Amino acid sequence: VTSQPDWLVAPLAKSMGASRVIGSRLEVDESAGTFTGGSLADDADDDGQGALDGPGEQTLVRRVRAFAASAGVDLAKSIAYGYGERDLPLMRVCGKAYAVSPDAAVASAASENGWQTLGWAEDAERKAQKAGELAAMDAAMDVARANGTLQPAYATVTVNGGAVSAKSRAWTVMDPDQYDPENDRRRG
Repeated sequence: VTSQPDWLVAPLAKSMGASRVIGSRLEVDESAGTFTGGSLADDADDDGQGALDGPGEQTLVRRVRAFAASAGVDLAKSIAYGYGERDLPLMRVCGKAYAVSPDAAVASAASENGWQTLGWAEDAERKAQKAGELAAMDAAMDVARANGTLQPAYATVTVNGGAVSAKSRAWTVMDPDQYDPENDRRRG
């Protein structure tokens, strides 16, 4: 079960030996052969169990409930893992949920619902490495400022025969389709 589109996950699931994939179903414009950006919704009404965030999530939860009922799976004894907001409806419908390296929405829901939060070791290592790199860059910038070796770097270009830099008022980035009378005055 995934909040990702079922067609996208099906090859991976097959290679892992999964007998079935339950995922989001995306609406297709049959005449154009393209996705519309919408999710397909079931005709069934939600039975009110669990907090649901939107039509796509309601459909996924209904499909999970239908599968569980047909296969004899007790969702109260099932476990869900999630990290993003789209995972919340499934996490709420299962008896136990784990937030894995969660985004802010899932971290908040985990705190509210008493779900355990798991973090991947490589996430912690990556965060620590990034923090170390940023601290080293900040320290190097502080030393350069203190020594007076850090000077602002401004690009200089030639406009109408004169040098113009980012410090000058004439250096602006504009939409070329917009009329700017100041540019006309400068061009003379």
